[in-house]
Amino acid sequence: MGCNHCGKPTKIFASSGRPKLFCGAVCAGRFKSATISATRRSVRVDDWAQCKTCKNRFMVEHGSQVYCSDKCRQRYRRKEKRVAECDLCLNKFESSKPNATYCSVVCRNKASWIRNCAAKTTHICAVCSAPYRARSSDRTPTCGRSCSKRYPSLFKPPAAPPAPFSSVHFKACPECKRSFVARSSCTKLCSDRCRNDQMLRRLREKYVGAQERAADCGYCGDSFRTTLTRSKYCSNRCSRRSKPKSDRKRARLAGVAYEPIDRGIVFVRDGWRCQICGCRTPAKLRGTMHDKAPTLDHRVPVSRGGAHTYENVQCACRRCNSLKSDRVVIGQLPLFARPGSYRVGAT
Repeated sequence: MGCNHCGKPTKIFASSGRPKLFCGAVCAGRFKSATISATRRSVRVDDWAQCKTCKNRFMVEHGSQVYCSDKCRQRYRRKEKRVAECDLCLNKFESSKPNATYCSVVCRNKASWIRNCAAKTTHICAVCSAPYRARSSDRTPTCGRSCSKRYPSLFKPPAAPPAPFSSVHFKACPECKRSFVARSSCTKLCSDRCRNDQMLRRLREKYVGAQERAADCGYCGDSFRTTLTRSKYCSNRCSRRSKPKSDRKRARLAGVAYEPIDRGIVFVRDGWRCQICGCRTPAKLRGTMHDKAPTLDHRVPVSRGGAHTYENVQCACRRCNSLKSDRVVIGQLPLFARPGSYRVGAT
């Protein structure tokens, strides 16, 4: 039997031994579309047609309608059932499917299991030596999960024997001038201490003068010797103590007058304007690194004998305060200036 559409010979089903209706999916789709087109051409919309089940006349709503209702469609499909013989149990059964070969799901599953068993071959387990069946494509060396867990420990390839000896190198440390044994030919120093000493020596040679000099500590006044060009203190303790942590301590170390100062009062007094350049210093920029952020500035720096009092402080922008540093700027605006009472750049 050939294809229902093109007439070419078709293949035969392996399970039932019957030939296929079409040679491929292309011919099946073309045959279906041709059948639907012929049905639509035979019946026109708004025409009267005869129902295939109850033989009553009805008004056609679409071209492929051949039943007057869903009830007639279901009744007609039940009438189309055919009698077939099960390929496994050889019992006769009724089915509306033209290619049905088994009477139930149980028979279909049994037939599938029989086909799979026929494709399997017998093998011997590598662990327990028991025979088992498996397909050649997915064959495993063991019969089950318990044997597969024992397989790696029994058939693991032996590890390579350790080397009879390891090479060593006898060297002399260039830092401490002592001999030592090294595992690698790239090792040059004997210990971490020598590595740190070499790193510190190279840093001193690069950044510090080689000759020692005598200096006086900036905090305790004791004399000490150092190779550092910018060393001011004899120890880290004196260095920490010399840094003031508050305005009170800064004024006490400088030996000038001190009174508690509220920076907000000074900024409001000066109208939130820089008393050096006259620009505005908004309150929202306070505490930021912006060039126009308001900061507290000493007219006469504390390092030059200026007091930490309201008469010697003023509002200044961060840029002017940084440029001024510890110098006295000539031409600063007078204290207690109000907005509009001066001109920018006036002396």
